[in-house]
Amino acid sequence: MSQLLTIFERISEAVMRIKVLSLLVVIVMVFSLASCQGGQPAEKVEDNTIAGESGKTDTAGESKTTGRADTLEDSDDEYGSGVFGDADETEFPDEARQDELSRPGEADDDWGGDAGESQAPGDDTEEGDVTPADSFLAYTDIKDELLFLVSDALRSRDETISEVEGLYFLFGASDAMMFPVEYLGFGFDALADGLEEWDIKEIEYIAKDNEYIVKFSDFTDTMVEYRVVYNPNKDSLVCDITSEGGDVIRYEYCRTDYGYVGQVYMYDGNERTTDIIRVAVDADGKDGVIGISHSGSMPRPLTGSEPEDFPKECQAWYMVEGTHFTCVTSKGDKYEFDF
Repeated sequence: MSQLLTIFERISEAVMRIKVLSLLVVIVMVFSLASCQGGQPAEKVEDNTIAGESGKTDTAGESKTTGRADTLEDSDDEYGSGVFGDADETEFPDEARQDELSRPGEADDDWGGDAGESQAPGDDTEEGDVTPADSFLAYTDIKDELLFLVSDALRSRDETISEVEGLYFLFGASDAMMFPVEYLGFGFDALADGLEEWDIKEIEYIAKDNEYIVKFSDFTDTMVEYRVVYNPNKDSLVCDITSEGGDVIRYEYCRTDYGYVGQVYMYDGNERTTDIIRVAVDADGKDGVIGISHSGSMPRPLTGSEPEDFPKECQAWYMVEGTHFTCVTSKGDKYEFDF
C-alpha cells in the first residue's frame, strides 16, 4: 500500500495548491471589479482535448484501449471466510493469490466487443439514474458524519484522544484511493478529464453495464488497476485496487434496512501489513459502529444483511448511540461515556 499512499500524498498536495490558486483568483477578481468601469465579460473557451494515446477519443463515449480484462468474480472461497485472524498474527495473500489480483485476466466473451475496443457506459445514462459516482459520494457523506461523531467523542477524553489520528489516516487513505470512482458513470471523457487533474493521461478503460476496469500508470510509473462492480438495485459497490508492487485494496459498501455497511481491506505488499476497516451506520450518519483490525484475511463480500454491530468483530471498535459513546481502543481498553 506504500506505493498507493504516494498517490494519496500527491492528491493532498494538489488540493492545497488548488486552494491557494482559488484564493489568488478571488483576490484578482476583487481588484479587477474595483478598477473596471464597464466592458464585456470574457468569452468562455472550452478545451475538449484529451492528452495521451490510449486515452484519446474519436467520438463521444468511445475510448481506445490496449487490451481487455475479465469481469470480477466473487466467491466466499476466494475471499476467505470473513473471520479475522488472531490479533498477533497477520495472514498474507499467497503468491498465487497476489499474482491473480495483480494481473488482468484473459479476454472474456461476456464483455462483448473485440480486443482493444472499449465500451463507455454512462454516455447514455438517462437523467435521474444513479451512477456509481453518485452512490459512492452518498455513502461517503453518511460514513463521514459517523466518523466526525466518533472523532468528537474520542477528543472529549484525554484517555481516548490518541485514537483519532490513526482513524483519520486510515479513512483518509482508503477514500483517497477511490478518486477514479468519483467519475464513473458519466462516460470516458468525464473520467479522462477527471484523472487529467492528477496528471494521469494514459488510461485504459473497459466498461459494460455496471462493471468497470480502469488502468493507468501513476507519477512513479507504477501500474494501478481498478475493477469496480456497481449494483444499482442493491445500491452496493465493490472496488478492487491492485498495483505492480503487490498492494491490494478492496473497498466495498452496501445499503441495508438501517442504512449502510461498508468494509475496506488494505494489504501493503512492501511492508506486508494488513489493515481492515468496517462500518455500520444509519441512514443519517448519527448512530453506528466503526471497527479497525490490523491483521486478518480478506473478509467475505458484504450481503447487506449484516447486523448493526458487526464491526465489533474487529480488534478495536467505536460505537455512537446518540450522545452515548462506547469503544474498545487499539490498546484493548474499554471506555463508555456521554459526550
